Amino acid sequence: MFGGTALVRQWGRIGTAGRQVCELHHDAGQALDALARQLRAKRRRGYRDRTAG
Repeated sequence: MFGGTALVRQWGRIGTAGRQVCELHHDAGQALDALARQLRAKRRRGYRDRTAG
């Protein structure tokens, strides 16, 4: 945590405690790269971005 960045991912069914994973990265750039990889993987599986409204 000393100068690093944490990427926290949380998922689960509505109404349950769900699961949570905290990934530690050396800097914000690495955390953003990890987030982009996760988003690409989800989109490949058919997930879509939520729209407002």
